[in-house]
Amino acid sequence: MTTTSPAQSDTPAVSVIIPTYNHARYVAQAIQSALAQTYHDYEIVVIDDGSTDHSRAVIAPFMDRVRYVWQPNQGLSAARNTGVRESRGRYIAPLDADDIWFPDYLATMAPLLDGDPSAGAAYSGWRYIDANGNMLPQHSTRIVPPEQFYATLAYTNFLVPSGVLARRTCLEQAGPFDVNLRAVEDRDMWLRIARTHRIIGVPKVLVGYRTHGENMTRDLARMETARRYVATKHFGSAEGDSQGWPPLRRRAWGGLHLRTALDHFQAGDLEGGRAHLKQAFAIYPDVAEDFEAFYELGCANQPRGARGSTGTLDIERNAALITSSLNIVFADPNLPPASRAARRRAYGCAALALGVLAYNTRRFALARRYLTRAVRSDMRLVANARWRNTLVRALVKSLTQGHAKA
Repeated sequence: MTTTSPAQSDTPAVSVIIPTYNHARYVAQAIQSALAQTYHDYEIVVIDDGSTDHSRAVIAPFMDRVRYVWQPNQGLSAARNTGVRESRGRYIAPLDADDIWFPDYLATMAPLLDGDPSAGAAYSGWRYIDANGNMLPQHSTRIVPPEQFYATLAYTNFLVPSGVLARRTCLEQAGPFDVNLRAVEDRDMWLRIARTHRIIGVPKVLVGYRTHGENMTRDLARMETARRYVATKHFGSAEGDSQGWPPLRRRAWGGLHLRTALDHFQAGDLEGGRAHLKQAFAIYPDVAEDFEAFYELGCANQPRGARGSTGTLDIERNAALITSSLNIVFADPNLPPASRAARRRAYGCAALALGVLAYNTRRFALARRYLTRAVRSDMRLVANARWRNTLVRALVKSLTQGHAKA
């Protein structure tokens, strides 16, 4: 391992850790976004995990402002661990080499932890950017109450690594990033921290999360293997009759299969998607009420970063995909009784998601049809003020703009 170090404060508040492996195309943008922060009490540590491209040459112009560490290739977890060991800040800020921060990221995040000593980490919202750094329409500002964070993260990973600021003491207590993981190693770490510390969030988009052809999230087999490893590690294996598992294990494995199903559907693998969707319902019937999942399926024809945007959305095609897939799931005679009982909830939630998509794209008559179908499938949706108000607005729009194309 070799290190080059500029003169910096011995006690910075924040250590920015940028691991990179063959990301010469992007790493300069990541470094520049860190240097452009309006918050100035930080250091930058770049861990070159044995890159074989021209990454070092790209990083060279920044050597007077970053600490550069080269090591033989060991994987992302090992690179993150090296970064933590080489750093000195009381807060650790991961920044992946293909992502960027917006200028007020650290100025927003560091005061969150300064003002809440009981919080072990903080997270922010994020927006997709393309390979060239252009902003894409899809973004997330999802925030959950701290007391629900662990159970929510057990079910689905709604964070991006570059959008979490962690207290060093909490990272040290949790132990190093797991080098057995080649993906979702960040989720494993946040779950460990969340066992004993509060995790807080800010509903503000502060991170540019890049989508490109080299993202490891596009490797479906690798992602599923990593998710299974994390689920087993934290909640127990998938062996035995799932109906007898503890509730959190069922939630975690149901969420795993649902997320994997979505990945397969969006990759065009309908058979794989339906197989995992069936497993999700068999293990955890409450996936029937996962609006976000059905919303994603309603955008199945669209690439990451553009889901929900008007120009390319094919609602009718995606609605047929959802309906046929649910029909296959609930036609299975081996589905447990509790799962079969979730049928109306599933069709109702799916229609609700399609109705919202139609409403957002100003197809008001189509929105009215789907939202009415949602209420007929599951009357409890009327009790939810958010969806009730959307239904009323869609009804009004469809009546006053009867010429709107359905």
